[in-house]
Amino acid sequence: MIDRKYIAVLAIILIALCGAAGILYATAAGIGVSPDSVTYIGTARNLLNGAGLTVPQGNGANVPLTQFPPVYPIVLAVLSLPGLDPFVTARWLAALLISANILMVGSILLYLLPDQLWAAILGAFMMLLAPLMANTYVMAWSEPLFILLAISGLFLLGNHLDAPRWWRLVAASIFIGLAFLTRYAGIAYVAAGGLGILILSREKIGKRLMETLVFGMISVLPLG
Repeated sequence: MIDRKYIAVLAIILIALCGAAGILYATAAGIGVSPDSVTYIGTARNLLNGAGLTVPQGNGANVPLTQFPPVYPIVLAVLSLPGLDPFVTARWLAALLISANILMVGSILLYLLPDQLWAAILGAFMMLLAPLMANTYVMAWSEPLFILLAISGLFLLGNHLDAPRWWRLVAASIFIGLAFLTRYAGIAYVAAGGLGILILSREKIGKRLMETLVFGMISVLPLG
């Protein structure tokens, strides 16, 4: 007899594949662009052309990328190394990210609620069908990558608070730091993570303060 957990895992994988297929279908004529998208894609093209983290201007000049965080255009540039244009890469990255986020939510719920498999499948469906989420993935925006990094960091931090391990704290800090470098709104996760350690940890106050300091330093170091 097939284990019910394997059925749940297969269902979540199928939902994730449906998400990717839906995004590729919706963006068959090309992924949506906005002024932010133009900056991200232009920066990725400049990176590929050896101009560094710079934004192309209408007059042919390039200016340093300072107003926008750099992780999303860097990822676009890296994935475009085989010879793709970042505009094309953004479409495939969006399909990959919706699958990854659906799988992540389903996996987290399977881990947290192993006896309630329906919750994991329902959570995956909610990620697939949420209108605001769908609107985000059809645009060349940094939000889908931000969601993946931020939730991964919070999940690792939650595991650390339940069963303290230094590697979990460091990994959580790195993910939150990358989320911060993907969208500046990630500063809220840095603050929430630090407060979470101080308030929710069962360690002595001295160790709480040390862990909060380590979390804060690692998570803001990349931005610094």
